[in-house]
Amino acid sequence: MRVKLSYTADEDELLPEISFLLARLLNVYSESLNSFDGVIEELKGDEVNISRAMKSIDEIRLDLGKIDIRLLEAIDMLAGFEQHHLNLRLQEATPPVFPEAEPSANIEGEEDD
Repeated sequence: MRVKLSYTADEDELLPEISFLLARLLNVYSESLNSFDGVIEELKGDEVNISRAMKSIDEIRLDLGKIDIRLLEAIDMLAGFEQHHLNLRLQEATPPVFPEAEPSANIEGEEDD
């Protein structure tokens, strides 16, 4: 069963954390590539074990699905990070809006122009 894991990190820790997750994912990808090579060699052989080849292909397919999900999660995290920084820049660039002052009442004896 797959469960969603979430935790809070400081802003300056986010990119290194995503990098760490992607590095771990690279290991899964490398193992899948090795299995892929193994299936290709198996199918070229004189005595092919079809059941083993099918099982290996299915495992590769499942690994690629996990990789796809993790890459999408990394994109989501990076998009959130980017949006946060865009919002900060927008806040810095936008001058504060102050409500317009109500016109003051005429002081007795003053005339309107």
